[in-house]
Amino acid sequence: MFRKAIASLILAVPASLFAQVTLDGPYQVNYASHLDLADGVVNVTNSGASAGSNVPVVNFNSYGDICVNAYVYAPDQELAACCSCLVSPNSLHSWPVSFGTSNLLHNVNNTTVLASINATHSVVIKLLATAPNGIPALTDSCPRPDSPNGVVNGLVAWGTHSHPTNVPGAALTETQFVNSSLSTGELGKLTNDCRASLTTGSGSQCPGCLTGGLDLGTSL
Repeated sequence: MFRKAIASLILAVPASLFAQVTLDGPYQVNYASHLDLADGVVNVTNSGASAGSNVPVVNFNSYGDICVNAYVYAPDQELAACCSCLVSPNSLHSWPVSFGTSNLLHNVNNTTVLASINATHSVVIKLLATAPNGIPALTDSCPRPDSPNGVVNGLVAWGTHSHPTNVPGAALTETQFVNSSLSTGELGKLTNDCRASLTTGSGSQCPGCLTGGLDLGTSL
């Protein structure tokens, strides 16, 4: 009787709970901390989840290229920067967060936002994978991050973090970005905040991504 009861309970569980979790979803979130101790790094690649036949097909993203749109927020929820990176399947690209000429915060000139970041030495980083323009490949490009195309799968990303210790220096860790739920309201906020920044704020996007991966020991 006991085994039959357990079997009945298992059958009653919705099948959706056993569905495979997509780890390369379009919307992923992470953070960078203690930027006063060491810089943070964002590394991104493309799993190829959106690839099709891998031959040119008019008006179809057959190669599975994605645009990785980065939206960087100060801890007080004010947008600091936004930009895009074209990432083809199996390629590797990266951004430093605050060091070097290609860092995500390089073009930020909003003094209030900078003050918040400088006071806390931390940011929230949100990545959104969308379809590129110029399909088929070879002419692909990314629209501005305030007006992206539809979301696509294929994004895999990692971020590094610095942590203080009881000895000089910092402990460094790296974690994968967290797949997150994207609501209509959040998508609107990301794009509207970015549009406001590009039209009335700094007027420029954060620098484009670098080709290849970075770690905290990389010179820029």
